[in-house]
Amino acid sequence: MLHRKTESWIKKASQVWLLFMSSAAIAQHPNIVWITIEDTSPDFIGCYGNKQVKTPNIDGLAAEGILFTNAYSTNTVCSPSRHTIITGVRTVEDGCGNHRSTFKIPEYVKGFASYLKTAGYFTSNNQKTDYNIADSKSFIAQNWTMQGGKADFTKRENKAQPFFSIFNFNESHQSRTVGNTKDWYEKNILNQLTPDEIIKPEGLEVPPFYKNNDNNRKNIARLYNALQVTDKKVGNIIQLIKDAGEWENTIVFFFSDHGQGMPRFKTNSSRLGAQVPMVVRIPEKLKHLFSLSPSNRFDELVTFEDLAPTIISIATNEQKLDYMKGRIFMGAKKEKTDSIFWCSRDNTDEVIDMGRTVIKGDFVYTRIYYPHLAVLQQQAYYNRSEMLVQMRSDFKNQTLDSLQASIFMPRSAEYLFNKKTDKWETINLADDKKYVTLLNEMRNLLKQKQLQYADMGFIPETVLAQININNVLLNWKQKNYDVNKYRNVAEMVGRGKTFLHQQLKLLNDKDSLIRYWAIIGLRNQQTKDLNQTILQKAFANEKSDFVKVEMAEMMYHHFQQEQYLLILADVISNSNNAYVVRQAAMKLANNENLPENITQKIKEVKDLVIAKHKGEINYPIRAALGTILKLRVEDDGN
Repeated sequence: MLHRKTESWIKKASQVWLLFMSSAAIAQHPNIVWITIEDTSPDFIGCYGNKQVKTPNIDGLAAEGILFTNAYSTNTVCSPSRHTIITGVRTVEDGCGNHRSTFKIPEYVKGFASYLKTAGYFTSNNQKTDYNIADSKSFIAQNWTMQGGKADFTKRENKAQPFFSIFNFNESHQSRTVGNTKDWYEKNILNQLTPDEIIKPEGLEVPPFYKNNDNNRKNIARLYNALQVTDKKVGNIIQLIKDAGEWENTIVFFFSDHGQGMPRFKTNSSRLGAQVPMVVRIPEKLKHLFSLSPSNRFDELVTFEDLAPTIISIATNEQKLDYMKGRIFMGAKKEKTDSIFWCSRDNTDEVIDMGRTVIKGDFVYTRIYYPHLAVLQQQAYYNRSEMLVQMRSDFKNQTLDSLQASIFMPRSAEYLFNKKTDKWETINLADDKKYVTLLNEMRNLLKQKQLQYADMGFIPETVLAQININNVLLNWKQKNYDVNKYRNVAEMVGRGKTFLHQQLKLLNDKDSLIRYWAIIGLRNQQTKDLNQTILQKAFANEKSDFVKVEMAEMMYHHFQQEQYLLILADVISNSNNAYVVRQAAMKLANNENLPENITQKIKEVKDLVIAKHKGEINYPIRAALGTILKLRVEDDGN
């Protein structure tokens, strides 16, 4: 059932095509090109002040256009980020925040390109989709006139037809910069540059949370060289538009899908993981769509939630669809911003995590809901890189300073950074008494956002998957989800002994989600404050597998009894629930000192377990088991 406003929009949009043949067509229905790149923070682009890299095409686009200084992805990894871009719906709202999940969305939630297509646009996508939804094949067909490696606006038969075209480039992706082999890098990156263009490692600045050594400078150089190849690709698209005679008829957007593809950026709940470079070039005849400042900088907040309603508005002159909460940030229907950014970080591949970040003015607040886990948990995708191998070795050998070592250690439950004076987020102000008032304000802002969107991150992925079998999550939650109830328990996590009694009491709650968050809270308490007998009784009485797995790891952590590791190994061997198997496998993967009998048991059952659990969760299981057994596991297209 379509929302009434959405249904009305479709009826009106179907008549718009007749207008395209008029002389005012371009002004009413402009051509739009998106050039999107992977895994890049503004800190590493020339027009944002970086002096070590050469990005002349991106910089030239910025010089002619508008440089966005406050643009953010709503997620810090690609598929949930792209989900929000295409649907205009935040993943915290519809439950699609876990990387590479395939949960259903309501019929009335359509990709924004489908509205342009209905209105008469030629729509093309070249070529990444990664929308994080069920039935992506139908969704892709709904949105794109042409999809794939050869798709672009020049393929439209009627050259008077307006177009919306996306070009995705992956040369700057994490796998290219810190993941793939040296031979691959030389063939696919260095060979695309002249000797004079190649950036050498010597003298490069390294963010302070990395050790300033040859290995890290080498990887920073790889990053810059990959970005320089990316810049050439951007230049090719600019030339394609010009050669087609459409440069003065086309609005060009340039942006990345989230922050830099390096440790402590991508997948990390922070400004570093969320802020993106964004440039928009508007031709003279369309300047009425945007009021330029004298400096050509746009300092207002723009997020990926805003892209869908904005593009629909400037392409069709229609009102925002009723299910979209983002704002229109350019054009005749431009809306005001509340200037409060927030983003989410949920599960990625085998890694289970949850963080939420709020930014207001110069300050960045992050709430970590699994503080006992490190920024970089064990993850097969990261672990294959030379950079991470060296970093983990340096950590083991205690040659890192406290900031550098913190990447591999338990986290604080809260972080507060001043992004103006501390761009690398190195000084946590959350424990500074001078910032108590601000800290409380930021906590309240996060709470407001989580309640406004009924943040579904408090539901573990295994539970979401079960609900998704018979329901559409966004519809189900309307009558079945009290976000505040679960948020209240999750907010006790990492807050110390004050909540210990309450967490113990909640172990008897009838709701398994309440018990789950109580256990996460107890995992973060000090062992000396816990009563082993009480916890053993609760463990014996627990019936929900996903809660019991969490309890087993909690019991092992506090009391070091091997029986709990054996229980986790048994879950991996015998459970029919792939999500619970992944959960148990990650508990063992994050323990770098497993007894030999545990690893031997996993080795014996590995192939059977992988064969047993097919589908989207197969790679996370393979990855976690591979980490336990210290095997190299190739990723499935990150």
